[in-house]
Amino acid sequence: MLNKGQQTHQQMQARNGAEAVLTDATTSFANSPVADFQQPIDTIQIQIRSVRAEPDTYQFTLFQPGVSVIRGPSRLSKLITNAEVQSIRQEVEAEIQHFHQLAALSMPTAPLDLKNLLMLGQRIAGLLPAAAQQSLAESVRRAKQLRRALKILLEVAPDAGHLLAVPWELLVLPVPEAGADDVGGEFLLLNYDIALVRQVQSIGHNTAPVIETPLTVQAFVAAPINGQPIDIERTRTALMAALSQEAAARSWYAGPATLMKLNERLRTAQPQILHLLCHGDQQDTGYGLRNDLLFTHQDGLVHRVSAFDLAPTLTLAPSLQLVVLQACYSGSIPLLDHAHSDDRPERSALESIALSLVRQGIPAVIAMQGPVGQEAAGVFVQRLYEVLAEGGSLERAVAVGRIAMQATSAWIDWSLPVVYQGSGYVDVATWYTRLADRAHAAIGDQAVRRTIRSSFIVWAVLLLLVGVTRWLANRGAQMLEPTALLLPLQIWACAACIIPSIVAIMQRDIRRRASLTPALHRAVLYTQWAGAYLGYALGSLIGLLVLATLWILGLFAIMPEPLAWTLFVSMVMGAFVSSYIMSRSQARARAIVPKQPERRTVLWLLPVIGMMLGLVLSPFVMPVLPAHPFAFLLTPGPSALAFGTSLILFVLSCGK
Repeated sequence: MLNKGQQTHQQMQARNGAEAVLTDATTSFANSPVADFQQPIDTIQIQIRSVRAEPDTYQFTLFQPGVSVIRGPSRLSKLITNAEVQSIRQEVEAEIQHFHQLAALSMPTAPLDLKNLLMLGQRIAGLLPAAAQQSLAESVRRAKQLRRALKILLEVAPDAGHLLAVPWELLVLPVPEAGADDVGGEFLLLNYDIALVRQVQSIGHNTAPVIETPLTVQAFVAAPINGQPIDIERTRTALMAALSQEAAARSWYAGPATLMKLNERLRTAQPQILHLLCHGDQQDTGYGLRNDLLFTHQDGLVHRVSAFDLAPTLTLAPSLQLVVLQACYSGSIPLLDHAHSDDRPERSALESIALSLVRQGIPAVIAMQGPVGQEAAGVFVQRLYEVLAEGGSLERAVAVGRIAMQATSAWIDWSLPVVYQGSGYVDVATWYTRLADRAHAAIGDQAVRRTIRSSFIVWAVLLLLVGVTRWLANRGAQMLEPTALLLPLQIWACAACIIPSIVAIMQRDIRRRASLTPALHRAVLYTQWAGAYLGYALGSLIGLLVLATLWILGLFAIMPEPLAWTLFVSMVMGAFVSSYIMSRSQARARAIVPKQPERRTVLWLLPVIGMMLGLVLSPFVMPVLPAHPFAFLLTPGPSALAFGTSLILFVLSCGK
């Protein structure tokens, strides 16, 4: 055990050594103006998947166009045991805990022996095959020589998801400087020009976040009265600097009922960025540690929120581009035993808060993969928003934040921020995809659903009142001529056979996701087709009800024929839009759920088939309707009563 003088002397020596090792990273930041965001970017992709025939063996595929060292795809194999991953993770956690203990004692937080940290970084690099290390080092050297930025995409397959538990952000490689013979070692990510982005194959949307200025942010602080204290001033100051004072006031919430207010603000504000400042905690689920966020309950006490509680709320903001989780363990991947991970290969991905949000379609998530000091986290957030507010890229903003963290003597906390982005299929955002996502998000909101329900009830009451009035006032009303409806119904029936099929066939992106099992692939296919036909059937019924209401009110009698046909075409187009929205939303929802009974999907097809048969066969029923006992429904009064009663029954059957 060292006395206080010896400890202080050793810490000063370690600090001097650390400053020498990290000088290159700080100099790189100082010589690269934050406002210079036009620097070309190279991208190197590292894909990792398990080799099923060989236990604990993983295949690494590197690809970087234009780099002669790699020359296209390069596939290498490496043996990585679960024990080795756990050992590295435990050593890093021990280092973090040690540094935080020193900080709590108000002692310098420089590592007593920087060699330990560098050796950990070299061990992490040792998980890569030797040829992969050389290729990566050559890519870094080439980027520095050409004064280009480098983006490292680390994409793992779902069956290799536990490798994301490795703190790759501490990666140390020997990088030869241009024109120098000696080889040194440095932390790659303590560099303004190098970024690391994590992905899980076929999870999320492969869409780069588009963050426009001025920033639109919603920030939520959870500080329960029975929780640990939390420093909020630095984060609030960072938002005040990045936004206008009025916008910052509108975007900030630090009261009770965090999840409820989050639901409300996302629906009304539609921000680009969501910032959550709270504590994170780990809970043993029996399959491993689950990472939760500690929100504030309505009564002011702690409200433990998992990724499954949070993810559905974020669908209320389709324009959301980035989620910043300023919480410990929010980006951590739990390590599972092989016995559990073999039975549930995707569980480790699902139990990560950041990955769960990416799975829901959030383009990018910044999170912390361990317990981070509040001062270091505050500095990181401040620099992050400074760069984003100036129009900088997400990767550049994170790099600036890392360097700012290490400047506060947080010698290991700088490695804790992680960036997750979606992989999988490329979901190109267009006006109609945005329209469909917004419509789906609106329908999922309870307030909107209550509004629709109330509107249907008012509509039904109106039909009943008009029906009773017209039936009593004019019992001898002229019956509608069925032949007048024959041509429109034939057009509607033909469209019912063609339009949903086109909608289902054209949406091929979700079905191409490589992570879907054969059974889930079939379930997604059934759901996509069923959603297309169900959406068209529901849209058609609503359109038919609108036209019937206009006829009951007597408006068709005074309406020019071209206008009547225009309304009819509008109803068909509305059914087409409904078909697309339902098909897209149902298929995406089914693809997100890892396992779902296929039989339930097949049974869901039965009512859809019944509704579509009714639409298709309706033209053949109309010619014989005048001779049918229900011919009185062709008069306005009884028709209004029938439609009004049916609409009320429909609303009641849908529940609250």
